[in-house]
Amino acid sequence: MVHAIDLLEVIPIALNQIWHYYYFDWATKIQQPTTIIVKRKNLTTPQDIRSLLHHLPRIPDGGHHFSYMGGADRVIEKIKAIVEGDQFIRANEKLSDK
Repeated sequence: MVHAIDLLEVIPIALNQIWHYYYFDWATKIQQPTTIIVKRKNLTTPQDIRSLLHHLPRIPDGGHHFSYMGGADRVIEKIKAIVEGDQFIRANEKLSDK
């Protein structure tokens, strides 16, 4: 059996994680790959690694992923903080005006 640490020498590995949304107790029942572990020597670009996410070997029970924590106001604040987020908010405001 190949151990994950040995495999990490040649290829990135994804962690299957439980996703939490909005509040800690709002969690998915199915673990999904989220975080990728990669050795620097195997790193090309972050996007190259992200593109591989669903094709990489996975470590089950790889922890927890917290997305959009803190309720609706914090989610809006987070989305506005990213470049594309401001465009997303404006587009949704236009739709809700109709």
